[in-house]
Amino acid sequence: MGIRRRAMLGRMLAALAALPLQAAGISGPSAREGGDDVVALGDTWVHLVDSVGSREGPTYLSLHENEQTAVAAARQVAERHGGRLMELRAQRKRLVTFMLAGTHYAFDPNRIFTSGGIARTLRRYGPYSPNAHAAVGQLAAAILARAAGRADAPLVAVHNNTAGDLSIASYRPGGTLHSEAAQVATSPARDPDDFFLVTESHVFERLRALSFNVALQSPTATDDGSLSVYCQGRLPYVNVEARFGHFAEQVRMLEAVHAALRVKG
Repeated sequence: MGIRRRAMLGRMLAALAALPLQAAGISGPSAREGGDDVVALGDTWVHLVDSVGSREGPTYLSLHENEQTAVAAARQVAERHGGRLMELRAQRKRLVTFMLAGTHYAFDPNRIFTSGGIARTLRRYGPYSPNAHAAVGQLAAAILARAAGRADAPLVAVHNNTAGDLSIASYRPGGTLHSEAAQVATSPARDPDDFFLVTESHVFERLRALSFNVALQSPTATDDGSLSVYCQGRLPYVNVEARFGHFAEQVRMLEAVHAALRVKG
């Protein structure tokens, strides 16, 4: 990671961590269990766990606990080629819920990496308060510090979807996410539910040459609080998205992106 990228990451972490947690009586990362970070959100403990670890290779990151096809595929590739698999573990569900000062809150952990994203995801799934915003911001800072703290280690997010939901077609003209992509490549040989979202053009070109479905995120993508938006211009990022149960294909995709990230020419 270059000096400029490290500085940008440091500023973002400082901004997220500078929320008024102490005045609210909220703790941030409050403990370490073995090598895990443990973050307190009201009555909920969120664990950030490296289930496979290696100094070499990318960081594979699972933010949604229900997406276990992605976790199993990433674990296999990390064990075979190096890298580490970092998982968020809390309640074995897609959303994280917690109670703070007698109020229940819920949020999508892949929508918390900007302040605007935190506010929107809390309001989408329930009530909002500044104290809840501060607590979720502290979790985001802990995730970024653990996942993005290693120099030159690209972030590879792993996700699963359901048929008829998110697909590469979402980024094509007429799709709901068309404006979020600078370029899109599709392959008739691939299931449209199995695709990549990337932030760097050289990775897009290499995956397109291998006949995968791939979208290059627009540099002006909407701020939805997602990790891809946070990483744009800061860190190399790839989202490896496959349908639930498409384990073998997700392994093939992860193998391909591992090779693409290794060569930057």
